[in-house]
Amino acid sequence: MRIIPSLALLLRSEEIIDRYFAAQAMTSLVCNGSRGMNLAIANSGAVAGLITLIGYVESDMPNLVALAEEFSLVKNPDQVVLEHLFEIEDVRVGSTARKTIPLLVDLLRPMPDRPGAPPTAVRLLTQIADGSDTNKLLMAEAGALDALTKYLSLSPQDLTEATISELLRILFSNPDLLRYEASVSSLNQLIAVLRLGSRSARLSAARALHVLFDAENIRDSELAKQAVQPLVDMLEAASESEQHTALIGLIKLTSGNSSKAVLMTDVEGNPLESLYKILSSSNSLELKTNAAQLCFLWNLVFCAFERLLDEEQQVEFAAAYDIVELLVGLVSGSNSRLIEASICALIKLGKDRTPRKLDMVKAGIIDNCLELLPTASSALSSSIAELLRILTNSSAISKSSESPSQPIQQLGTELMSHILAQQHFKQDITTKNAVIPLVQLAGIGILNLQQTAIKSLENISLSWPKAVADAGGIFELAKVIIQDDPQPPHALWESAALVLSNVLRSNADYYFKVPLVVLVKMLHSTHESTVTVALNALIVQESSDASSAELMTEAGAIDALLDLLRSHTCEEASGRLLEALFNNVRVREMKVSKYAIAPLAQYLLDPQTRSQSGKLLAALALGDLSQREGLARASDSVSACRALISLLEDQPTEEMQMVAICALQNFVMHSRTNRRAVAEAGGILVIQELLVSPNPEAVGQAALLIKFLFSNHTLQEYVSNELIRSLTEKWGISQSSSDSWHGDLGVVVFDRGYVWRDVGVPKNVGCLLDAWMGHRGKKVIKAWYLVALALMWIIVGGQAEDG
Repeated sequence: MRIIPSLALLLRSEEIIDRYFAAQAMTSLVCNGSRGMNLAIANSGAVAGLITLIGYVESDMPNLVALAEEFSLVKNPDQVVLEHLFEIEDVRVGSTARKTIPLLVDLLRPMPDRPGAPPTAVRLLTQIADGSDTNKLLMAEAGALDALTKYLSLSPQDLTEATISELLRILFSNPDLLRYEASVSSLNQLIAVLRLGSRSARLSAARALHVLFDAENIRDSELAKQAVQPLVDMLEAASESEQHTALIGLIKLTSGNSSKAVLMTDVEGNPLESLYKILSSSNSLELKTNAAQLCFLWNLVFCAFERLLDEEQQVEFAAAYDIVELLVGLVSGSNSRLIEASICALIKLGKDRTPRKLDMVKAGIIDNCLELLPTASSALSSSIAELLRILTNSSAISKSSESPSQPIQQLGTELMSHILAQQHFKQDITTKNAVIPLVQLAGIGILNLQQTAIKSLENISLSWPKAVADAGGIFELAKVIIQDDPQPPHALWESAALVLSNVLRSNADYYFKVPLVVLVKMLHSTHESTVTVALNALIVQESSDASSAELMTEAGAIDALLDLLRSHTCEEASGRLLEALFNNVRVREMKVSKYAIAPLAQYLLDPQTRSQSGKLLAALALGDLSQREGLARASDSVSACRALISLLEDQPTEEMQMVAICALQNFVMHSRTNRRAVAEAGGILVIQELLVSPNPEAVGQAALLIKFLFSNHTLQEYVSNELIRSLTEKWGISQSSSDSWHGDLGVVVFDRGYVWRDVGVPKNVGCLLDAWMGHRGKKVIKAWYLVALALMWIIVGGQAEDG
């Protein structure tokens, strides 16, 4: 006892060797001495000196460690002494501990020269805090909460992480500490450990969260919601202790808070499956009780009950109790999850148990189901359908005088519509059996039944289009589409058109089974897929039977097709069918053709028109129309000429170029107004540029177009030297080739005497002489003749009328 003060004095020495061996001596005393001796050491002031040794590593004092090993001494005498002293309750709750707490809290902060200090400090603080609210409060006032939270944020080793979490649990077991601001930051770090920590650290963190969730302000915070997912994940742990800890945390977190209970529907994984495993396992009754309590809090109690009925033994056990009426009562309201679980439980209870089925009917299950159907989801509708199937399998119910067969029949189609929205029902072979009654209901004339039946056929026609056709679906759907008195609602009309398009898309042979007037009506659909199918069917029919073009036109096909072009919908297919119709002589003779010229021109002029194939087909359609002289002279043909010139200005393809030129030839051949329209639109210059095209056919047609334009005195003011030079040069070149169109050039160049007088003789004589000199080595008799004729005409002053 007398040596203790001397050892305590050595522990305050500046020499580490003195302190180290003084600590070794005290280690021997505390390990072998009496309780009185240990109290004497604690009261001697040695604790402060011992704390100065905490955290030094072997590399800092290698000689001392080697010497200790040689004499079989402990490596960390400071820790051994302190741990033994704080095992004594009088030391833990006395003044020694109160003086030690600030010193140990200071060690929680990272120190480069003493890296081992924080873990040791955590262990000692845990010893001191356990069982003493006063010590916990002193630690909090010394800054332990902030220091521990920051230490956790540094991701220490797994064991230290678990120890820190445990210390925080002990500290927050004092309710006064839950009011500290540091509790919120501690919550954040504990949730991070719960997500990413080791198994032992997660368990300690979850236990610490238990005490934090005792505070309402922490439990209701947004941050606390982040603990739900990792706690749910912990339910899958193999250890019963971990499952128990997770259950307690979730119960505390969600108890009395419906918003957090709703969070369970958004978590990843399947918490219901985890709870079911716990309930059906051989775990302790306490664990199962907690799982059942959590089910109740989350409104999952009947969901879990329904899962338990997967086992036949559990079904027999449940059937013996009067639970049917309770389950039927739950098949109402707005909690779809609870309703579906209750229905599934009734299905399992009702299979092969007629008495239970009768109990369900008497309790009002059919009425409850029928009330739910109009707003039920696809999954819920499927469950209701299965329950009704099981109930109606019983002859005792189906033959009863109270059987609600009429309401079931009325809503049967609506039920089918919901069921068929599910992919596996669409492809089920038994679904084909529903086609015939649905098709019959589609043509029954009762609006509500029609709407629901056709809506059901939308889904079924994708998987079984042939079955719909074989059941007479084409005829019944066609009736709805062309129905006028009264007209069906637009949604019903679109639905019928969609079903018919699904059938037609499956087999092109069905195209010929649909009346043309129905296909034309389908062109007015707002669904592009429906319009596409109708266009394909009409194109096929027109190509197979030319006489069908008149019937399509009479049914209003042209107006519908022009509307499609205006809206830039299915432009290529619409343009192809339009061109095919206008290529028919009898269609061109119909009055509607006259009113198609302006829309086609407007389509070509529309800056939103991007489809090159659409432009080509629209130009072809105008060319077809221009073949009829009456249409070529129509007032709207002026706009067509302007549109075609605009098309040529856009540098089109050679094919489009030829189409536009030929169409213009027809328009200007019979109308002076059109000639002037072409000129005023800049057409002369555009055509003049075509004369230098590398495409000989385009040059020939351009020359012919110029011939038509200047066939009288209408456009005299548009003649220019450049035009004449282009013509004479091209004409001269043509003499050296085998082109068949050089005669047209010659006629254009020499045909009109007034032209030569107006543009100036000398220059044109020079052009002709240039052409002659360029070909004097070639024996082209016609070229000589034309040049001589032109020269003679110029000499006589242009008295001759024609060359």
